[in-house]
Amino acid sequence: MGHRLALKWLLPLGLATVLLFITGLSTLSSLINTKAELSRTSRTDLLSHAAHLARMAEQGLSGSRSLVESDVSHVSIDRRVIAVVILDDTGRIVLGHRQAWLGQLAAGLLPGFDDAWRQSATTASLPALRVSADGLHMQGMQPFNLPANETEIRSKRRGVVYVEFDLVNTWHVARFDAVMERLPWLVAALMVLLGVAWLLQRHVARHLTSLGRAASALAQGQLDTRVAVSGPLEIAALASDFNAMASILQRNQTKLLANEKRLADSETRFRTLANSGQALSWTEDIHQQADYFNDTWLRFTGRTLAQELGTGWVEGIHPDDVQRRLGPYRTAFLARAPFQAEYRHRHASGEYRWLLDQGSPRFDSEGVFLGYVGHCLDITESKRSEAEITRLAYHDALTGLPNRALFKDRLDQSLASARRAQRFGALMFVDLDQFKRLNDVHGHALGDAVLVEVAHRLSYYLRHEDTVARLGGDEFVVLLPDLAAESGSAATLALAVAEKIRLALERPIHIHDLTCTTAASIGITLFPKNDESVDDLMREADIAMYRAKESGRNAISYFERDMQDAVTQRYALEQDLREAVRQQAFELHLQSQVDSSGTVVGAEALVRWRHPTRGLIPPASFIPLAEESRLIVPLGEWVLHQACGVIAQLDAAGHRLHIAVNVSPRQFQQPNFVQRVKEILRVTGADPTHLTLEITEGLLVDHVTETMGRMAELAVLGLRFSIDDFGTGYSSLAYLKRLPLFELKIDKSFVQDVPTDPNDVALVQTILAMSRHLHLQVVAEGVETTEQFEFLKAQGCNVFQGYHFHRPQPQADWLIGRV
Repeated sequence: MGHRLALKWLLPLGLATVLLFITGLSTLSSLINTKAELSRTSRTDLLSHAAHLARMAEQGLSGSRSLVESDVSHVSIDRRVIAVVILDDTGRIVLGHRQAWLGQLAAGLLPGFDDAWRQSATTASLPALRVSADGLHMQGMQPFNLPANETEIRSKRRGVVYVEFDLVNTWHVARFDAVMERLPWLVAALMVLLGVAWLLQRHVARHLTSLGRAASALAQGQLDTRVAVSGPLEIAALASDFNAMASILQRNQTKLLANEKRLADSETRFRTLANSGQALSWTEDIHQQADYFNDTWLRFTGRTLAQELGTGWVEGIHPDDVQRRLGPYRTAFLARAPFQAEYRHRHASGEYRWLLDQGSPRFDSEGVFLGYVGHCLDITESKRSEAEITRLAYHDALTGLPNRALFKDRLDQSLASARRAQRFGALMFVDLDQFKRLNDVHGHALGDAVLVEVAHRLSYYLRHEDTVARLGGDEFVVLLPDLAAESGSAATLALAVAEKIRLALERPIHIHDLTCTTAASIGITLFPKNDESVDDLMREADIAMYRAKESGRNAISYFERDMQDAVTQRYALEQDLREAVRQQAFELHLQSQVDSSGTVVGAEALVRWRHPTRGLIPPASFIPLAEESRLIVPLGEWVLHQACGVIAQLDAAGHRLHIAVNVSPRQFQQPNFVQRVKEILRVTGADPTHLTLEITEGLLVDHVTETMGRMAELAVLGLRFSIDDFGTGYSSLAYLKRLPLFELKIDKSFVQDVPTDPNDVALVQTILAMSRHLHLQVVAEGVETTEQFEFLKAQGCNVFQGYHFHRPQPQADWLIGRV
């Protein structure tokens, strides 16, 4: 308050500011007009002087020179003039206001004189004028015809009259006059302001100061303060109102003190009640901030009131239950309705205990919303009892596994999900062999211990989403949902799990000093099929289990008889393939690629598997199996390593042939794929510019960002990329433009019917035309006839591959004659 101005000075100063502003605007306007008038008259005078001297010089330089000199002297006495001279056609001074300048060049004497401007002015008929940016400096030139000499009938030479004004002093004088004209107004305004200040001090400020001192005393608690009712009408009314307000405040303070003694008693009773029971009580304000917790709450949490206030108490809620508690409360808060929530809160001991939290909105006596009040009860023990009841109802008491009721519920959900997603799962029925004999010989206590260990071993080999349950006795069931999109793949995976379980149950069980040997018969059925129910699936798995027992026990059997042999063979083939990958027991074959003249320009690397008992297995039989089992990654690396070795041999023999290697999507998506390619190139010493990697269209569509990044990184090394089986996928032309591609391979399904099938003809022509526009090489694979070759060559195809030229050959045979 000490830096604020009093009213007796604030109002006069405000009026002074307004008057000074108006006077300043008036003075500024006058100065602008004065300057404009000075500039206008000076322009007129300068041009008038120049025109007059030009006429006199043109008429009198030859015969009346003294008259011209007189006029020059007359013009020079103008206080604005700083230079007046008459120049000939060479720019020399003929006459001037200084005799010493005669015969000299004006450009060397007059500062700011522009001789180029003079030359330009002599060619014009009108006067030329230049004015400085501030309007206070002017230069003018008026051309005229010089007198003719003795050899001329009429002079063609032109001179100029140059006049230069400096208005600075003139402007200073005019500005001073304008200011002095308004000085009386400023003096008068000052006198008026002093008078206003005196009147405000006498009739307003004095009374307001008295009111201010009284208000300050009232604010400090002196409620008996009063002021004299005097001064102008408005101030007298204000003083009267002040006295009335002070009287009311004095009466209300007396009442307030009485109410605060009663409120303190009420609060004491409330806190006594709140802290006397087992409930954890709390209140929150209208901003959803906790503002009270009773002692019971603080003892429960082991924290201080300061730690819990606001949102501090939320730190004690179990992370998984935060939304369970805050969600219902926030919904109820918006509706001003009661709420109830169950959640876990951290106890002073560190453990989480279950609380039942109930809250209600609270209002004052006038119905104004004040926030919420609530209490919590510790329901941990009842929750434990409830959980135990639920566990006993849906779990096996001995092993802790789900029982028949819970298992059938999960099977029903998995069956419905499988039908929606069109994916296959499996149900296994596991029955221990000769378990009754073990019970009879060693007793039920040992039998129970064996069942617990069996349950543990069954659970160990299952995924998180799988379920193992005990139906009773020595009967267990296993649910494997969402195995694969095809029944064959699902059956193979289920067989692999069943085999692991069978082997696990074969291992001896050590209980105390006794060693028991168990085995199990396992029946498997797949779902979904037609409209089979959960009971139908349970019956099928049971039938398959008994079929396994009939086959000699400790065996695995499918309910679908026709699937048994296929799955068994597929499983055995996968095991053999896994061993072949471990031993790298494969052969590399090469199929040549030729140009339009039949010259070999490269080859595609192909992998072959010669099984020790089954002989040569077609790639169509083991490549999909390698994809499903993820063995395609090490197998693909082996092929790439062998192909790079071929490239190194060809380079050493001086042959620049390209070798193409097909890379599976799973192999390409490995995080270390680029590093592995670089490492193989380094180890083999192969030239990367002679290596072509063939990728599928699906890889481009499904993983475009990763694919583009890895292709760009490898393209820097000089590798080429080709799209294999082009036309069978869903490539986007936008991707083809953005990717570092070198070639497309037309799938053999489109080649085999050209040129007889018009649809294939149109498709091949379209691919070739598109490739030309994108500057891509095209390889046609599966060329088997002369007609196909001639048609493709006529359409502009670059490279050809097929039985018409060469069949795939073992690596050593293909290299004969080339290295």
